[in-house]
Amino acid sequence: MRQIPFLIGTYTDTESLGIHRAMFYPHDGSIGIPNLFYEIEEPKFLVYQKGQILSTIRKDDTAGITLLDINMTQPLIVCRDCVYHDKKTACYITRKDNIIVSAGYHEGTVHIYEFTKGALELRHTFSYGEHAKCHQVFFHKNYLFVVCLGLDEIKILDENAGFQEIDTIRFPKGTGPRQAVHDRTGTFLYVLSELSNEVFTFRNVKNTNYQGVQINTVLPFDAKKENASAAICIHKDGRHLYTTTRGSNIITVFEIERGLLKPVQFIECGGDHPREMKLDPTAGFLLVANRYSHNIVSFRLDTSGLICEQCSEINVPQPCHIEFM
Repeated sequence: MRQIPFLIGTYTDTESLGIHRAMFYPHDGSIGIPNLFYEIEEPKFLVYQKGQILSTIRKDDTAGITLLDINMTQPLIVCRDCVYHDKKTACYITRKDNIIVSAGYHEGTVHIYEFTKGALELRHTFSYGEHAKCHQVFFHKNYLFVVCLGLDEIKILDENAGFQEIDTIRFPKGTGPRQAVHDRTGTFLYVLSELSNEVFTFRNVKNTNYQGVQINTVLPFDAKKENASAAICIHKDGRHLYTTTRGSNIITVFEIERGLLKPVQFIECGGDHPREMKLDPTAGFLLVANRYSHNIVSFRLDTSGLICEQCSEINVPQPCHIEFM
């Protein structure tokens, strides 16, 4: 029976002691009982790559990131390095080869590290102010995108020019862009807004020139609660996109046709406060981490990309990130 391990990032201000690990079984969508994998404070976001885990970390009154080496045959976990450059933990980390970038929501900072000679070396720091609320960083080709929820913009930095800011994607005031994802060709960029609960669709005209082509709400017409959209992901088939929204506690499913979105399903997330979600490696299931109800739920997707049933549920204290290994 095939099993796929995955890591769970958590908030550690209540019962959690750090990073948890569980098994996912793609034959039926079930999830095994999670276990504490590595004791660490505030592993809110994780990146697994090349047998290594990058994690946010807090220690006393400082916060930063740590790099862990994983030997799965032992199993053995070795801390390669820890760096502390903030007071509060970052909410997002991305990695491109030996370049590692963290986004600080609370302090509005972006740190760029290079993993060299067995250590994390700080190369650049960009401070946009606490009001910037930098929520996500990700690479597309040689460009680094910085999603600034508080500034209502995405800054685009050129890696080949020392991460100089070369362009900006702007949003209406009060939109609150939170997470973004490109389609597999890089032609379209989909941006989920936390405050306006919308998905903005942009077409990449050339290089960093993005033109807005569509705006869709992620809410059903009868939504009445105060809502805060959280996560976005795109199916590897390129024909479906998913978002989560806290408040209404829903997953919204969109069909993609020629780059444009059409909402086709609104479904309950199986808990309270869907902080994050992830498609499993087979792309047949969607896993959702519900922070306030302390659970992770798996949903089966049918051949049309719709969510057809809830398959499994596990209890984890304040889960906020899912990372398949």
